[in-house]
Amino acid sequence: MIKWAVLSGLSLWMLFNTREDGIWAWPFVLACVGYCGFGAASRAGSVRAKAARWLVAVLPLLIVAAGNSGICAINWVRYGVALRNDRDGGNYAKAMRDLYLIRPDPKDEARLSSPEHFQHYHNIYYSTLQKAYAASPTLNGASKQIDAAIDSWAEYGGYGGRDLQLDHVLFAIRNGVYLAGFYGTLQDSEKFFGDVHRELSDAFAKGLIERRGFSVTAMAAPFRFEFVPDILREWWNAIAQAVGFKEATPRLRGCNLENATCRLFERTTGDLCPDSKQASSVLPYVDRAAALARAYSGVVPYAFGLALVLHVLIFAMLVRRSAYADGIWGWWLFATGMLTSFGLNTACIAYIAATTFGAVNCHYLCPSYQLVLMFVMVIVGMATMVVRNKWRGGAHGE
Repeated sequence: MIKWAVLSGLSLWMLFNTREDGIWAWPFVLACVGYCGFGAASRAGSVRAKAARWLVAVLPLLIVAAGNSGICAINWVRYGVALRNDRDGGNYAKAMRDLYLIRPDPKDEARLSSPEHFQHYHNIYYSTLQKAYAASPTLNGASKQIDAAIDSWAEYGGYGGRDLQLDHVLFAIRNGVYLAGFYGTLQDSEKFFGDVHRELSDAFAKGLIERRGFSVTAMAAPFRFEFVPDILREWWNAIAQAVGFKEATPRLRGCNLENATCRLFERTTGDLCPDSKQASSVLPYVDRAAALARAYSGVVPYAFGLALVLHVLIFAMLVRRSAYADGIWGWWLFATGMLTSFGLNTACIAYIAATTFGAVNCHYLCPSYQLVLMFVMVIVGMATMVVRNKWRGGAHGE
C-alpha cells in the first residue's frame, strides 16, 4: 500500500504541475483517500496499526503538499519569490483577474458580442485595456510596448484591429511588459503587476472603473448569472461528447497530403500532415484507431447509462443495508469519486466554453473519456459482486 500511495502522490503532484486545470481531479482523489481510510478503519488491528494505515491513505496528499512547497522553495532560492507558477498565482494572475472584471464599453460589448463576433471570443477589449491604462499609472507606463505587442498579435492572427480573441491579450500584455523592461527578474515582474493590481483595486473601490461579475479563475472570464443558460448548454454538449467520443475520429484518408493538414496528427502529436510515404505506412493504424472510436461511440453511451442506473440501485441497497451489497461500500465511494470528477471536468470545460473560448473538444475533455471508462468498469465489478453475493445467499437458503 505504501508503494501505491507514493506512486499516486507523485503522479498527482505531476498532474497538478502539468496543467493548471487539475481541480477536476480533487473529487476522485478525495474519494480514493476516503476509500483507503474506510478500509483502514474497517480492518482489524490495534489503534496504532489503524493510525498507520490512515497515514498511508493520506500520504498522496502529503506528497503533493511537500512537492509544491519544494517548488516554491526552489523558486524562492533561484528567483527570490516563493511562487509555484505565475499563470494562476502571484501578482500577474491577480492583475489579469482585474482586467477581466472591468465592465467594458457598452458599444464594444454590443458589437463584439453580436452574432458576427460571438464565436471569436473577445473577452478583454482594447477599450477595456485603455480604462486600465487610465486607472493604473504603472500599467500605463508600459502602454506603448503593450500596444505594439497587441498589434503584433493582431497581425499574426489577422484580426484587423486591437480586439484580440480568446485569451491572447493576456499574453500580449506579458510580451509588452517584457519589452518595457519589467521582466529583468521575477521580483521585478511581481512588483510591477503587484502595483498594477493595487492601483486597479483602488480604482474599483473609488468607483473610477466599474466591476462586472466575480472572478472564478485568472484563466477565464468572470462569472455572470446571464451565463448560466450557456454554461448548462455547453455542459450537456461536453458530457455528450465525452460519453459519445464525438470529434475524435481520426481522418487521414482522402486529405490532400501536399497542401492540407490532417486532424489525426495535429490532434495527437501537434505535427502537420505527414508526407505520402509516411501516410501509406500509418494508414493501417489510422483505420484501427477509427474502428476503435466507432466501437467506443457505439457501446459506451449505453454502457454509461446503464452504469448510472446501477450506481443508484446499488446505493439504495447500501442504504437499506442489504446483505447482497456487503463489502462494496468502499467501491461505491470510489465510483462516486470518478463520477463527480467527470461532472466537474465537464463543468469546468463548459464554463470556459461559455465565457472565454471554445473548449468543448477532445483536447480538454481527454480526462473525461478515461473517467467514463473507469466508472463503467468499476460499476460492472460492483454489480458482479452483488450478483455473486445473491447467488451465494440463495445457495445457502438465505
